Amino acid sequence: MFVAPAANNIEYVYPAEIFETRLRSTGVGFSAAFSRISAATAVYLLPTSLEMFGASKTMIVMALFPLIGLIFSILWAPETKRKQLR
Repeated sequence: MFVAPAANNIEYVYPAEIFETRLRSTGVGFSAAFSRISAATAVYLLPTSLEMFGASKTMIVMALFPLIGLIFSILWAPETKRKQLR
């Protein structure tokens, strides 16, 4: 309940900071669309995964995706602190 608003803030704020002005709306739109497609896919696959692998393994795999995203963000995403938008 409290995680979703934080995730949504990141989904819209960070892409707006990393794309330059002429690509900003496209970048934010692509980010939001990819997020929605991924969420829909996860909802569709969840019952099948629970049935095939059980709750523990399913939740571990579901937790790995945000962790992988975190690692990629730390390693490759540019720092936007104190940078002006162009």
